[in-house]
Amino acid sequence: MPTPANSEDNSAHPCTTDDCEQLGEYRNDYLRGLYCINCHQEIMENYYSDDDDSDNDDDDDNQTYRSIHSYSYKPRPSFMKSDGTHSAYVTYLEPNMPGNVRSNGRTTLTMGFELETQYTGDNSFSRNVPQELLDDVNGTQESDIYLKEDGSVYNGFEIVSHPGELDYFMHHFKWRGIENLARKGFQAWKRPCCGLHIHVAKSAFADTSHKFKFIAFVYKNRPEMVQLAGRESHDYASYDLKRFLNSHRDWVDENGKLVRHTNLIKMAKGEDANNSRSVAVNIQNEKTIELRLFRPSLKTETVRVALQFCDALFNYTESISTQDILQKDALKFSEFRKWVTANNQKYGILDTRIIEKVKIKPTTRDV
Repeated sequence: MPTPANSEDNSAHPCTTDDCEQLGEYRNDYLRGLYCINCHQEIMENYYSDDDDSDNDDDDDNQTYRSIHSYSYKPRPSFMKSDGTHSAYVTYLEPNMPGNVRSNGRTTLTMGFELETQYTGDNSFSRNVPQELLDDVNGTQESDIYLKEDGSVYNGFEIVSHPGELDYFMHHFKWRGIENLARKGFQAWKRPCCGLHIHVAKSAFADTSHKFKFIAFVYKNRPEMVQLAGRESHDYASYDLKRFLNSHRDWVDENGKLVRHTNLIKMAKGEDANNSRSVAVNIQNEKTIELRLFRPSLKTETVRVALQFCDALFNYTESISTQDILQKDALKFSEFRKWVTANNQKYGILDTRIIEKVKIKPTTRDV
């Protein structure tokens, strides 16, 4: 992400554009140089905008297209439906479907992914690459993905999907466009600065208990989750439950008893949230629960596994009761694994990945 240089750097480093005698003010990570405000503005306009040969000033907004948006960019969601269509509106569930009691405000489960990727060539990547990716996945409209700058990724970008139902990602999403990035010098799996984050709509959860079980499962099963996700990172996706629960706010009362500032139930209710975003499950976002624990890959089956995992965990944690947790250890990964296998037709690639990567020692209950 381009960032202003400090004044000390400016006094020591002139603008690196040929024949420019001004002091550098902006550091451009894509072109690896320090530029004055005028040169930097010209570089950014040339980098992010398509050539516009039109003389019609009224069409400027339509003709100038930013392939890579700023980090703060948030377009209106394009909800991707199971049948392959798009809608500007999320689907709400009926209040009383057979076998379930659902609130009027509850929606179908939609998820979105953020996949960070970095160019590994000697120079900056071609400005054609982002637009080619968008064309391959979206076609003529920004319907499925958009691209953003990310401060943690040098000489790369973040691929952000619009929210979608699982079947859309499995059967309609054009993954080949992302996979083609590997041929163009991009990596994700081997880049420690890159991550894969899945956002799950809060509005889809049945109630506080459902959210509690969903969050608790991840922290309760750290060893298995690390094996499945392919990484563990204190800096980007910590499994430290005390850190998630803001333990730095705990205190000791006058009797020497530790008083907890918050607990997981309050978190699930939305009464509190994690201070740090760099945790395995981030609930700071207003509308989504974000799972930040997955290792990224341009082999997109890994992204689909992550999406299937989130969908499966969502449905599994809704299906189990408190009695199941107390009497059958239903929050154990081994129990979840049995459920995924029983639903293999829907979660086939997740089931295969669990078999390949997660090595669980069976307990007496499992035998």
